[in-house]
Amino acid sequence: IKSIRKRGMGGRQLLNLEAPQCFLDRNIIVHELLHVLGFYHEQCRWDRDLYVGINKWNIEDGKYHNFEKIYGIDYGVPYDYKSIMHYHSNAFAKDRNEYTVYSKKPEGDDAHSRNERRKITERLGHGGLSESDIKQIRRMHGCE
Repeated sequence: IKSIRKRGMGGRQLLNLEAPQCFLDRNIIVHELLHVLGFYHEQCRWDRDLYVGINKWNIEDGKYHNFEKIYGIDYGVPYDYKSIMHYHSNAFAKDRNEYTVYSKKPEGDDAHSRNERRKITERLGHGGLSESDIKQIRRMHGCE
C-alpha cells in the first residue's frame, strides 16, 4: 500500500499512499509517515529477542524482510509493545490463526502468565502513537 524511498541522512523521502486501503485507517498513514521520519518497525529492533518471538515458519513467502533485525540507534527509548510501528500479532501470517510475532513477557508458564502474554500479543501495535513513539520522534529530531 505504499512506496517509501530513502536517500541517505537528510536526503529526499518519497511516500506514496495508494488508495483505497491506506485511507481506511489513520494509524496506517501515521505508521507510514514515521518511516519517512526515520523510524523502523519495532519488532526489528536489535534487542527484540528479549521481548518478542518471531514465528518464521508462519510468515508469508517474501515477507520476512519485515521482521529482520536492524542494528542501530534506539535513542534510549525502551522496547515498546504499544508502538504504532509494532506489527500486530498475525501480520503477514500464512495461517491467520497463528502468530507471526508474539510477546515473551511476562515470564512463566502458569495460566495467569499465558493469559497476560496473550493479552500483550493481541494488542501489539494498536492504539495510535504511544508515549515512547513521541519521545523517540523528539529525540531523533532534536526536540528533547
